[in-house]
Amino acid sequence: MDEVNNRNAVERRSLPEQVAARLHEQIAGGTYPGGSRLPHQRDLAASFGVSTAVAREALALLAAGGLIRSRSGQGTFVTDQPDASLRFPIWVREPTGPAEVAETIEARIVLEQAIAGLAAERRTSEDVARLREILEGMRAAGDDVDAFTETDLALHLALAAAARNRVLAGAIAALRRALRESIMVGVRSAIDTDWMPALIASHVALVDAVEARDAGAATAAMDAMLDRLRDEAATLGLTVPVPADAA
Repeated sequence: MDEVNNRNAVERRSLPEQVAARLHEQIAGGTYPGGSRLPHQRDLAASFGVSTAVAREALALLAAGGLIRSRSGQGTFVTDQPDASLRFPIWVREPTGPAEVAETIEARIVLEQAIAGLAAERRTSEDVARLREILEGMRAAGDDVDAFTETDLALHLALAAAARNRVLAGAIAALRRALRESIMVGVRSAIDTDWMPALIASHVALVDAVEARDAGAATAAMDAMLDRLRDEAATLGLTVPVPADAA
């Protein structure tokens, strides 16, 4: 478990999640290819330095994600399908390091550019009222990193709901845990650089554009926020690719 415990975000995850994440990496990396049988729970527990109860919970997480399955009297096997390694994805846990945070930011850029424009076109008055309510919570949070991050996350989830596309909204909701980490990068930077008023103003501009049903302005406001997030990530040594159409 030393390799797991050395990772930056590991303290925020339970032991079963840590073990499940490592097993997922081993499966994706070919240590346990599709169709292969996993070691017995006792052997897995010993290899990770955890109890059999922890190993059992880790396997349950992987099974819930469709990555493995048990066969009565035979053992536990990796799903024998080409997409099996994607069935325990990053979004069920926090990012485990800089590369995954960068991937989350890249995913946000791709998804939220589309969501902003659709939300402006399809929002209801109830959506606008909810977004305005969240903005007030954002103002009240001030420099409290956790509180501000939670309200910021709530705003992006509400925006996704306003887009009236269940697939996009589901993707953002599924990314919730990883999304929170990427949002926190921006919040901490804003606090450190006294940019909080501007960060709030950027969210106000986004909500104003959505209320005005101005898809172009909403997309531009989202782009500006995500561009700044990419820049902030760069100061932390995170490289987030620029989409081809934005280069």
